[in-house]
Amino acid sequence: MNTKEYLSKILPTVKDLLSWQGHKQESEILQINNITYEEDYDVYGNDYDSVIIDVQTEKYVSLQKNIKEIENIILSAFKEATKCGRTPNGVTIRPNSNVQATLFESGSYQGWRNGYFRMFISHITPKKVQASSLKTALEEYGITSFVAHEDIKPSKEWLKEIEKALNSMDCMSAMMYEGFHESKWCDQEVGVALGRSITVLPLLPDGDPYGFLGEYQGVKIKGIYPNEVAKEIFNILCDNPNTRSKYLSCLTGLLLSSSNKEDACKWLKLIEQIPNTDIDFWKYVQSHTNENEVLVDPEILKKLNGHFSHYDIPQIVRYVAMTTDADDLPF
Repeated sequence: MNTKEYLSKILPTVKDLLSWQGHKQESEILQINNITYEEDYDVYGNDYDSVIIDVQTEKYVSLQKNIKEIENIILSAFKEATKCGRTPNGVTIRPNSNVQATLFESGSYQGWRNGYFRMFISHITPKKVQASSLKTALEEYGITSFVAHEDIKPSKEWLKEIEKALNSMDCMSAMMYEGFHESKWCDQEVGVALGRSITVLPLLPDGDPYGFLGEYQGVKIKGIYPNEVAKEIFNILCDNPNTRSKYLSCLTGLLLSSSNKEDACKWLKLIEQIPNTDIDFWKYVQSHTNENEVLVDPEILKKLNGHFSHYDIPQIVRYVAMTTDADDLPF
C-alpha cells in the first residue's frame, strides 16, 4: 500500500477521533491533499515517519501562537488511529502559500443538517426533481444532501455556496442521466470529489460509469423509487471502507443525542443493520447511554442492553426513585 492509499485509509478515523474529542479546529485542518507522510532519521540513524501538514500562510499565522499544542493534539489522534501500523513520531504544520484552502480555511456550507452524513448530489438541471426526491428519502437514513439550485438562496453567490458544499461533503452521488458527461458543472463537481479522494456513487439510469468513475460501485436507478435508491446507498455507505467509519460515527452521534423516543428507535434500528460493529463500538455507546434520558426509556434500554450483553459489557440498570406516602413516614 503506497503512502497516499495509507493516508486515505486512516485519515477519516483521525478526523473522527479529533471531532469526538472536541477538537473541531484540528479535524478541519486535515485534508488528504495537504498532508504528506515522510520518512526521516534521528541522530542515531533510526528511521521514523513524520506527518507534514501544509496550510495557507495566512492561516498558519493565525494558528502560530498555539501551533505546538495543535501539532501534539493531531499527533495523538494519528497514534490512536495507526496502532499496529505505521505510527508517526511527529506532526509538523508548515505555511505554504500555494496550497489550496482547506475546509477550515474556506468555511463549510451552512445548509447541512447538524450531525448528519453529508451527501452532495450532482445532477443536470432537468433532473432537479429526481435529485430533490432522493434528498428527501436520504434524510430517513441520517444523510443530509446538497442539491444545487434548490438549496441556494437567490441572495447568495451560488458558486461560492457550491464550492463550500463540495469542500465539506462526505460523499457524492452522481445522477448520470444522458447529458451528465457533457455538463461542465457536473464534470467539475466530480473532479473536485476525486481530487479530495471523496467516494463517488454513480447513480445509473442506463449503462456503466465512465472514466475514473468506473472503479466505483454504481447503483441502478431506472424504474426504482427514491426510497429504494436511498436504501441501496445506505448499504453501500455501510460496506465501503472509505465511508463506513464516518457514516457510523454520524448515526451514533444522532442516536446519543436523540431528543425523542421515535428518533432514538430509528437511529438504533439503522445501526443494528450495519454489519461487524465490534465490542469497542458498543462500549462507547454504553459509556454515553446514561447521558441522555431518552435512551434509558425501558423499550430502548432493553434493546441496547441486548447488544451490551452480547459482548459481555455491563448492562445499564435504570434506577427508579421509590415514592413513599407521607402518612407512612416513621416519626
